[in-house]
Amino acid sequence: PVASRQLRAPLFNLEAHSRHAAAQAQTEGARARFAAGGRDLLDRLGLAYVQRLFAEETLALARVQVDALETQTQIARRRQDAGEGTRTELADAAASLASARAELIAAEDQRALAQRGLARVTGEEKLAMQSLPTDALPLLPAERSLQEWNALARANNPSLTARAREIDALQHEIRRNRAGHYPRVDLVASALDAENESISTLDQHTRQYSVGVQVNIPIYAGGGVDASVRRAAAELARAQAQLDDDTERLQLDIERQFRTMESGRARLAALDDAVAASALALQGARRGQSAGVFS
Repeated sequence: PVASRQLRAPLFNLEAHSRHAAAQAQTEGARARFAAGGRDLLDRLGLAYVQRLFAEETLALARVQVDALETQTQIARRRQDAGEGTRTELADAAASLASARAELIAAEDQRALAQRGLARVTGEEKLAMQSLPTDALPLLPAERSLQEWNALARANNPSLTARAREIDALQHEIRRNRAGHYPRVDLVASALDAENESISTLDQHTRQYSVGVQVNIPIYAGGGVDASVRRAAAELARAQAQLDDDTERLQLDIERQFRTMESGRARLAALDDAVAASALALQGARRGQSAGVFS
């Protein structure tokens, strides 16, 4: 019987080291892409939910408008029958009512589409909706400058992180390909235990041990190493260009959202004033109706 053992341990292997570093960068990039996918899911869920709530509020408003215009049409018809109104007033009221009914049909369709979009994200056809209270305040983020928002995005955006890790992996890939020109040094050890191999060695027991250093020096690989380095460098240039493009698009989106947020503050203030003025006008109209000024 013959028993042998061999051990090989790398002392200098630039290719293996670069491959390990590239694998680590790819792992970090995969984690960043997973985080980006989770945030994208939250964004789609929030958008679908808000669209569903908005469609419900739009439908309620359309119904109120139809009810109000039906009442207005009835008043115009009674005024005409009593000889106080004109056919023009009745025609205008009827036209407004028809337009409001068309808006109601469109609002019902929009609510159905919004419900379908929400069900596509959640997987639930019937989901309990919770509207915002009438006294709810907008949850505006902390006031920061545009430069501060851009800095936060570059530091915390998972999509940019994934693209940066891809660049790191490609840089290590270039080093791995260039390692084809470098020697490889391994520590090699072996042990051989042989007994009764043949008739001439009958009843003999042989043991051999060896330890040494093995050096492999590449001489010529047919240009394959240089070609693989050029290919990896082209992939690196592509990834860097994509990172620059993603960064510019992110900054543009941040600026658009920033300006929307700033203008939204002014719009909220204006809408609050409009609600207060409408409430005052409604109160005056009710008092005038009770006093017999409006019929």
